[in-house]
Amino acid sequence: MQQNCSVEWTRIRNLLRYDWAIDKSKITNTLVIILGLYTAFFLMAYWNQTRLGDADTYSPEGGANLATFATVSVMNYFRYATMVVLILATVILHRKFTNPQTSVQYLALPGSRLEKYIVMLADYAIVFVGMEVLYLAVWALSMLVCQLTYPEISWWLNPYGGYDLADRIFDFTQSHSTDSAPDLFHTNTMQLFFWISPFINLVFFGLWINVNMLFSHNGILKTIGLFILGHIVLIVAGITYVGLVFEFVPRNVDPELFQQFPEMATIAPFNFLIKTAKVILWFQIPLALFLQWLFYRQIAKKQAK
Repeated sequence: MQQNCSVEWTRIRNLLRYDWAIDKSKITNTLVIILGLYTAFFLMAYWNQTRLGDADTYSPEGGANLATFATVSVMNYFRYATMVVLILATVILHRKFTNPQTSVQYLALPGSRLEKYIVMLADYAIVFVGMEVLYLAVWALSMLVCQLTYPEISWWLNPYGGYDLADRIFDFTQSHSTDSAPDLFHTNTMQLFFWISPFINLVFFGLWINVNMLFSHNGILKTIGLFILGHIVLIVAGITYVGLVFEFVPRNVDPELFQQFPEMATIAPFNFLIKTAKVILWFQIPLALFLQWLFYRQIAKKQAK
């Protein structure tokens, strides 16, 4: 048991090198395709803009909109590209733990179950961080080309400007909430959502890797299908739950209070939904930790075979 839970960084380094030796061609080919597609899209957009646009005709507002569109476009492209590369990392997971033809060889390599758990998480972390670095490099190079073409436009925006949406939502809710109309977004709840969002992402990541570990063949396709089905079920369940809340919660309001304040028919269900949302958000933290423990247990069972 001590050996199965031991950690030796030399073995972790060797296992990472093993992963790179086996899958470097897949990784490099995928990155070449991602960069090639981006270059093609950028050149088409760049040629179209320089052909139709004139630097002297841009207004400050038009230039600002164009710069924002360029940054958001690069951000969205690499968001989907990161998803593709993370799926590639899941191919590595299947090779190491679920594919009957390749998992036996990997599980027989020197390394404890804890070390192989750490290495698998490191594979995903390296992929994610590498794509973020690549995104920043490509964004900077793209903005440099745009700046050389239209120097009168300020192209150097925040490459993560999409996160400014949170501040806009907070400002909107604070300026539009009144005593007679409930704060539908509820600023405190939205702030909690953005603070908890990393754990929400970890929950989805934990579900993804745990479900993939259940299948020996075509695991990625089966997991995607289950995620789509689960998404549909959650939407239907959420709509049903909201309908039931608006149906039954107003009945529990004091009739005299309801007659005096008719808007309670709307405020009371929203307050109940806000409390439910907070409970669900706080629950993401223990759920994320539990899913990582479950992933470790699945690796331990594989290692024991």
